[in-house]
Amino acid sequence: MAQRRGVRTYDPEHGTVRTLLLVGALAAVTAAAAETVATAIGFAPAESALYGVAAVVFLAALLYEGRRQLEPNPHEFAARDVAARYYEQRRPTPRAHLVHLVVAVLGVAAVWRGFGPALSRQEGALLILERVAAEEPLPPVDPVNVAWGVVVVVGVVLVAVGVDRLLVGAYRELKYRFASR
Repeated sequence: MAQRRGVRTYDPEHGTVRTLLLVGALAAVTAAAAETVATAIGFAPAESALYGVAAVVFLAALLYEGRRQLEPNPHEFAARDVAARYYEQRRPTPRAHLVHLVVAVLGVAAVWRGFGPALSRQEGALLILERVAAEEPLPPVDPVNVAWGVVVVVGVVLVAVGVDRLLVGAYRELKYRFASR
């Protein structure tokens, strides 16, 4: 009598897409400010050093997330119906899908609306950095600059969390549908 093979499946955890998007945003900010930082501190190799630090942080995030995702995987089940029950418990509800979509869209809207004003005011932040390097008195902090910066940061976080949840939820939904047919 032939023995039935079990079902092996991979089940990603939430957080990888979020982490990579946030580290990517940090790398973009680093790239935008690298030349000014190097000029402000008067040390040309600082620009390359900032790029190097950004690359190391991105690589460390990739390695960490890879280990975190692969450590509990793959899952093995005795039969397809057991896998279907497992995914039925882990798949998001339609309401959760909608909430994650709304969160991602709100994040995109915040970044879209706030990026222009925040970027135009970034020059003020870089001026502060130059003054710190030159040991000059700092200009007063403009609350509008801070507010636009916060809008963009919150928007990026909302996009990262919403997209992460949507992708993992869609994957789990597909795995459930495949296992339950």
